[in-house]
Amino acid sequence: MELIRITFLLLLQLNYVAVVVAAIAAFVLGFLWYGPIFGKKWMKYSGISAESMKKVSHKDMIGPYAVTFLTAFIEATFLLFFALILQTQLWHAAVLIWFGFILFSSMGIVFWDNKPWGLYFINVGYRLVNLLVMGFVLSFFY
Repeated sequence: MELIRITFLLLLQLNYVAVVVAAIAAFVLGFLWYGPIFGKKWMKYSGISAESMKKVSHKDMIGPYAVTFLTAFIEATFLLFFALILQTQLWHAAVLIWFGFILFSSMGIVFWDNKPWGLYFINVGYRLVNLLVMGFVLSFFY
């Protein structure tokens, strides 16, 4: 019961503008990371052709964009909660979240899906930089 009360109190004190700005920053980072920075390598490792990407319309991307934004919103909120509960800095919380929840759990794409390590490193690298960027943005508000 205490955990529910603490969570509710944290949600009431949350600066939703800060979380939305952090989510937008994560969204922009994802566009850059999987576009101009690592887009070609990511497509190669994923087995996606440029021709198949051209067939995807903007309308087809509404659902994935919404899920991506919602995920970033939840990650930014969790990052704040984690930093507040542990009474640590946001960058430290970002690294702990990445190390504890992302680094090893993402290895399934290599071991079970037989995807190359390059894809793994692109994806987990994005997740680390993403959490750090969101922590950086949130630090302006907190």
